[in-house]
Amino acid sequence: MKTILSAVAVLALVSTGALAQTTNPPAGTTPTAPPSGTAPTTAPRTTAPTAPAATTTARTVNASPLENGANSFTEGQASERFLEAGITAMTGLAKDANGIWRGRGQWQGRAVEIGIDYRGNIQAH
Repeated sequence: MKTILSAVAVLALVSTGALAQTTNPPAGTTPTAPPSGTAPTTAPRTTAPTAPAATTTARTVNASPLENGANSFTEGQASERFLEAGITAMTGLAKDANGIWRGRGQWQGRAVEIGIDYRGNIQAH
């Protein structure tokens, strides 16, 4: 009985040692499936790394409803945000009583009513 317990203990130690020796492949490589009966290998990564994020932020139009509030944007800043969202040919920009910059412009090839709230939410209809 003592021999069997000793054998089980040795097997347990040996199997955990084998598990502890598993490693991840080096960065920049992709593991490949080995042919049967051979050791695993790694191959060079074939996908290109992702490009760094652009420094300018594209603004989303009609993502959120406009909210009333004290708007600290100047007319120039509001115009700049509209341009970043792809709205051009802006006319009649004025801040209304609710703090929302409103006017008219061109968006996706059509004339639209535009607005931007104090949070930078943009609407074009």
